[in-house]
Amino acid sequence: MSSSVDLFDQEILQRYHLSIEEVKSAKGKRRVYLVRDSQDNSLKILKINLAFPVKLEREYQFLKTASSLKFTYLKTPQVYAYSTGMILMEYLDCENYTRDTILDKNWSPQECKKWINALNEFQSIPTSSKGFTFYEIIKGALYPVLRSLEIRNQIFRTLTFSELIKFTFFLIQYKLIRLFIKNVTTHYDFNTFNFTNLRGTDKMSLIDFEMGAYKGDSLYDLLYYISLPTTAIDNWTFQSTLLEEWTKMKNPPFQKIRIKVILCIISFQRIRRFEKEPLKAEIYRKNLKQLLD
Repeated sequence: MSSSVDLFDQEILQRYHLSIEEVKSAKGKRRVYLVRDSQDNSLKILKINLAFPVKLEREYQFLKTASSLKFTYLKTPQVYAYSTGMILMEYLDCENYTRDTILDKNWSPQECKKWINALNEFQSIPTSSKGFTFYEIIKGALYPVLRSLEIRNQIFRTLTFSELIKFTFFLIQYKLIRLFIKNVTTHYDFNTFNFTNLRGTDKMSLIDFEMGAYKGDSLYDLLYYISLPTTAIDNWTFQSTLLEEWTKMKNPPFQKIRIKVILCIISFQRIRRFEKEPLKAEIYRKNLKQLLD
């Protein structure tokens, strides 16, 4: 970290009487600290983002809106302070799961329904387009299509010619039906760390709202999450239950083609994610071929 960034962090810590308990992450000009407030001895989260302060402003605006709403199944952190490049918020004591240990979670029928209802509450939170670029707004409406252009080299390396033709046909179908699908608030990084059980309660907690695009397909976050474990589609357990519960609740139109296209895009991303772990990447390749069959 540069000296100027160090000084920025130190000034914030002093202003709000904070001491660092743990550095959660530090990537250049983006840091997340678990801090302790010396005035009431409580734990809080301090986020610094001097690289993309507009994304932090998005999170602030979103959390401010969420705090004015009442939820039955969902808990979002309260904001204590905000200024350009920093946000100080409530620390939520969350259950810790990984893409592997999430398979061992007790996915009872009640737990699955709670998970689905919490996702539904999240999607109902109003999101302003302020702070999003024109491209990010269009990207939210056509995320799988535009994302396929961004990762086209990965797609060309992965698919055979006949599979590429099929995938292109699916994308065309998706683009046409997208006009009839309502956009909802979408996280785009809906994972086992930021959407999980709030310890000691019957709620789900949700954190990290920088969002890569403005709104999106209501199926995206669900499919992103259930495809996190490196598991063949034929061996899905809780994943199938969550998808079935979502279908019962929402009865989403054009569901089959939407699932195919979104899962294909996510599979491409997972293959790239596991480039150095070929056994895991192979599972997503097989899933991809099944989706294109």
